[in-house]
Amino acid sequence: MGLYEDMEVVAADANERADSAVASAAPAAFAPDECLHEKIQKLAQGFSIEIVPRTAQKVKHFANVLPEHSRVFIPFLPASRFADCVPLAIRLRREGMEPVPHIAARRVASHTELRETLGRLRGEAGVTECLVIAGDPKSPVGPFADSLAVLETGLLETCGIQTIFVGGQPGGIPGVAREAVDRALLRKNDYARSTAASVHLVSQFTLDIQALASWRNRLAQLGNRLPLHIGIAGPTSLTTLLKFAALTGASASLRAMRRYGAKLTQLATEAAPDALIAHLAHAQPSPLGDVADTPAGPDTIAGLHVYTFGGFSQSAAWMTALQRGEFALKPNGAGFEVGSPLPTECLAAAEG
Repeated sequence: MGLYEDMEVVAADANERADSAVASAAPAAFAPDECLHEKIQKLAQGFSIEIVPRTAQKVKHFANVLPEHSRVFIPFLPASRFADCVPLAIRLRREGMEPVPHIAARRVASHTELRETLGRLRGEAGVTECLVIAGDPKSPVGPFADSLAVLETGLLETCGIQTIFVGGQPGGIPGVAREAVDRALLRKNDYARSTAASVHLVSQFTLDIQALASWRNRLAQLGNRLPLHIGIAGPTSLTTLLKFAALTGASASLRAMRRYGAKLTQLATEAAPDALIAHLAHAQPSPLGDVADTPAGPDTIAGLHVYTFGGFSQSAAWMTALQRGEFALKPNGAGFEVGSPLPTECLAAAEG
């Protein structure tokens, strides 16, 4: 069973109750500034989200659960062909969304498959954005050993792709030296300077704010200029988060579960990423500009990308409410509760 198939099994069982307790990975409290509500809402603008085709069949109409033109990523599942994403991409476009298919390099069998499927995605679904990753298989089924091998063909630009996302791993890649990961990032930056497409970096989800901060600082030290989208886990149970952390190799998140906070006895209680988002927003410059034009750097984030471990509709509704400002801040920067509008004027920015 492949990674995303495993994820679907876990997500379907997301409301189960565990016998043992874990510790929460809540970031340390901080003194919020007067702009925090606005910063959080701004950070949520233009969020992206992903959905697998089987789950998409359960969504009656995407416009009922997501803002218009939302980016919806389509994973390249094991035991499937690249072209299998085309029907869902067409549906998303028809329902007012921005489809973003994954290209798992090691799963693509040939240059012909890559070119023909990209042509269909462009011609039939108007696709102009994609995510290029290496993929799960240890050995490629075709000529592409990694994401750079796909990027360097030039086929994405030829087929009308204008925005390209590449993957980032705050916790590193199991079995791969950090120096090799750094070299790959620098090559992606070189590629970004040579292409007319806009290249962005989207991270694997993490629960550990310390590991995320260290990774962002390392990106800055390496001279990364790719706009950064932070991967977060949508609302779910802590049990489910632990399972996903294990599946994705998010070792830093597993360590964070053991390191932080008080003992939890009700693991089926919803765990939302509000504390992590509040912490990220707190460090953002104020006032924020257009997130689409946010430069890369240790203190700037271009957007949030949501992994829907607890269910697509639940995560979509939660993020949509956040984008609308329908949330109330908790004391001492501890996060927020979604569902209670609490408009806050950004007085400091207005005066500055």
